Amino acid sequence: MLTEQRAIPPPRVIGLLRSPGAGTPGRKAALSDVLREFCGFRELNLVEVITNDGAGLDDVVARITREDDLYAVVLPTESHLGVRTDAARRRRQIVGAGIRLVIVRGRTAG
Repeated sequence: MLTEQRAIPPPRVIGLLRSPGAGTPGRKAALSDVLREFCGFRELNLVEVITNDGAGLDDVVARITREDDLYAVVLPTESHLGVRTDAARRRRQIVGAGIRLVIVRGRTAG
């Protein structure tokens, strides 16, 4: 074969946890572990897990959409985007920025 073998870095992803959905520090840690395990199994580079502690979820989503070279946002469930109407708008914002939305449990969008 005449192909070169080159190491290809895994795609960069950010985990997102919504504070009310993440609950206690123990629950946040458990959900973060779920995201790390999910990403590790799928060879995704989880560079950060963000919660909206002290910030509006819209501000967090806006920050995520400004990230360079981001492949996807990983969520435990779609409810971490907020209530249904807000979640739909945030989903459109993320996908509209060219970032995939990966949901660990449930339907994957984008």
